[in-house]
Formats: sequence, C-alpha cells, structure tokens
Amino acid sequence: MLYILSLVVQQIGTNFQEAIKQFLSGSISLVQLMERIKCAALNGARESIRIALELKDTELKMNRSNSLAIVNINRERTIITSIGSITYSRTLYKDRSTGKCIYLLDDYIGMPSHRQLTDDAVARVLQEVAYSSYYKAGKQASLDVSLGGTPVSKQTVHNIIHSLHFPPYKPPEKKRTVSYLFIEADEDHAHLQLIHTKGDIKRDPKTKRKNNGKMVKLVYVHEGYEEDPTHNHKCRIKNVHYFAGLYEGDEQNDALWAEVWAYIEATYDIDHIESFNLGSDGGTWIQAGCEIIGMTFYLDGFHFVQKIATIINILTDEEAKKQLKKELRQAVIDNKIEEFTQKAEAVAKQASTDSRKNSALDAKDFIVNNWDAARRRLNHPKEIVGCSTEAHVYHILSYRLSTLPKGWSAKGLDNMARLRAFDFNGGNMYDLAVYQRTYEEESQTEGKEGSTDIGPYSVRDLFRSEKSRHKYGKYYDHIRSTVSPEIQSTAWYQGLIGASIFR
Repeated sequence: MLYILSLVVQQIGTNFQEAIKQFLSGSISLVQLMERIKCAALNGARESIRIALELKDTELKMNRSNSLAIVNINRERTIITSIGSITYSRTLYKDRSTGKCIYLLDDYIGMPSHRQLTDDAVARVLQEVAYSSYYKAGKQASLDVSLGGTPVSKQTVHNIIHSLHFPPYKPPEKKRTVSYLFIEADEDHAHLQLIHTKGDIKRDPKTKRKNNGKMVKLVYVHEGYEEDPTHNHKCRIKNVHYFAGLYEGDEQNDALWAEVWAYIEATYDIDHIESFNLGSDGGTWIQAGCEIIGMTFYLDGFHFVQKIATIINILTDEEAKKQLKKELRQAVIDNKIEEFTQKAEAVAKQASTDSRKNSALDAKDFIVNNWDAARRRLNHPKEIVGCSTEAHVYHILSYRLSTLPKGWSAKGLDNMARLRAFDFNGGNMYDLAVYQRTYEEESQTEGKEGSTDIGPYSVRDLFRSEKSRHKYGKYYDHIRSTVSPEIQSTAWYQGLIGASIFR
C-alpha cells in the first residue's frame, strides 16, 4: 500500500515540478501555473482515494462472513465528490441466507447504490443553490468542473432540494434570560409553474388567469436591536432565529407557530420574560399566532407610514400634506379614532379619481382595523422597538424566490424557503447533507415516513395545555378558554416536543 501511494505522490511532485519549470521559463503565466498545480493536486487526490477504496474492499473481502459468497470482484462504480468523479472497483456478494446481493464497500462508506453524490458534494450544491440557480449549483458540486469535469445536472439538484429534510433545533445548554422578546412576521409572494405535476394549475374560467401565486411565510424571533460595530449608524438584531416555509392552511399555520413557541421555550427562561411583542402588518395568519402564543401586537412602521402617505398624497399643497400628516398621527396617539376617520374621509373626497379615493379609504380602513397596534407603535413604550420585516423578507426570501422571474413547484418553493432560513440561522451545509443520509437510513430501518402528525389534539389545544404550566396572566389575559383534563396533560406535550421537534 505504501509503495502504491508513494508512486502517486511521486507523480504529483513530477507534475508540480514540470509546471514550475514552465513558469520560470516564461512559457506559462501565473494563472496557468495555478491551474496546472490545482489540476495535478486534484488528480493525485482522486487517485489516492481510489486506491484507498479498493484497498478497503480487499480488506472487507478477506474478513467477510462465511455466509457471503463472491459474485463479481470487479464491479466498477463512479461517485461524485467535492474533488471530482472517482471510479473504483468493488466486490459484489450474495448472502446465502437471504439471497440478497450486497456491496460491503458501499455499506462501509455509507453510499448505497442509488446515491451518486458524496456528502461533501451535496453540501457544495446546497450552499450554492441557496443563492443561485440549479444550473449554477450543479457546476459547484466539484472543484474539477472548472478544469473540464462534468457538472451535476439540474435534475439532480432538483431532486436534492425536493428530498430535503431539516434536522431538529438543538437548544442551548443554558437557557437565555431576557425581559422582552420580539417576534416579527411577514410574507413573500412567489409564482408556481406547477403544484405537483406539470399542468395541474388550471385557469380560472371567469378571469382566464392561472391562480399560481403562493405566499411564503417568514417569522423571526430576536432580543431587540444593538449597534453594529462594523457599520457606522446602523443597528442589527440580537440572537435572531428564522422560520420560513409555505405552511398552508390553518393546521399548518398553527404548526408554524408551534415551532416558534417550541423554539422560545427551549431557548429562553420564559418565567423572566415580561412580554412577547409581535411586529407585523397584521395579516390573518399572523393574528392567529397572536392568539396561540399570546403576543402584544404592534403595527410595523413601514405599513403605517405607507398608509398615511396614501391618504395625504390626495392633497397637492406640500404644507397641507405636512399638517395633515401631523394631525393624523396625533389622532392615533391620542386615541381619537372618530377624528382620524373624519379627516381621512374628508381628504378622500377630494381625490381626482375613484381609484385614488378608494386607495385612500382602504388605507384609512387598514389603520382603523389595526388601531390598537398602530397606537402601540407610535407611543413607543420601552418594550416596543423598530420593525424590519420588509428588509428581512427581501434578504431571506425574495432575493432567491421572487426578485427575478422564477417559477416553482410547491415542494421546491417550500424547501428552498426553509433552506434559506437554515442558512441564515448559521446552519452548516455539510451537517445538513449528512442528515439527509442518516434520515434516509433511519426511515428505512424504522419504517418512518416523515409524518408530521402531532397526536389527537390540535395545536391550539396543545398551547392551551402548555399555558396551564406557567403563570402567564400578564401576557395571556386576552385569551379565555376552557381546557379539558386530557389537554392539560403536560407530560404528553413535553413528550411531543421531545419526539417531533427536538429529537
């Protein structure tokens, strides 16, 4: 073995020496020298790994069980790694007791016959596809693609994304203690090419348009804002954690907020939290989270300013606009909803078109419908901080999902959103790639199908159960419910969290 490896190292050294001689003589440039050095190193690395694999195959063959009969000793196989494609020979066996054919070497390296990419190559694909197209991600699977190697196909990248499973959250050893916890939520809108199969999106018979829009939800939890030492006059959020995905329907939406709550309970000492504060535009799915977790909702500044601007822009005089803006804001601060409504409606009547009039009235209705949340935002109590949902939606979701014209499948859109959240949470792509393999192995051995069933009770019932464990009157006083003895079983809920979210 040492002799064979010494020949490989000798060949690498010879190639290095020849490239350096050509550089010193002026035959090649510095860039060409680096390319040749890289090519020689990668070729040597692939050859060394091929030798190591075949030596291990020989060792396994000599130490095999008596029940394994040799069928073929030279079955070639090609795998794609981060340093390029490696073709090696291994031995095929047949188990006399079961009649099944197996490759001991494939089992040893954790590469079943249907798997083509190693974990390190998958990790490179995941890291690239989170920010660019399937085509570009396929070209990044191996380092040797730039040297003429074969890239991974777009279909292979597609299959990787569609089969993704994400590891459970690992809580810190010691829970963090904070007085105020902030939750912000908003959504992006992306377009589908198909839901499950091509052609399954039909046109509406009345509008003649396809209903191919999908809402991708984003929720993130943080501890407030702090100055960013790397950028003058800028702030950053502290200890942020993101949740993203489609979460369609009431049941899945409740499951989203269940994940958020499970993260909070596992990460923070809840008994020390004085209030949960939710900043958003007040969407229906977000209001459901307020009911489930029991958060203090405040309207994000972007939407408030946007709606006020829609109203005052009916006027043409700049001084009148400034005065009306001041009066409308003050009416909200002073809780004078009738005065606000009268002023907004009076201005709307001055609109030059029905479209502008309706827009102003809609803006008025938005603020009135979120009146208490708008007042909390403007009164600036110490537990309310700014809200940056629009910027986060762009950076976490829109940048990859909807900024450029793109069409997704429902599964691909959901998993890409989750992958982006995983990356921004500081997740390691190699660990994620390894988890795909271990998840698959566990699914086969345990008969697991990745079910998300959470038992006989709804998520809302489970939260009512969980709230019975703590004295949460100070931030759950607006929720009144009667809880059955079964739902109050805290042991069952703890078992749920341990088994399905933090296993």
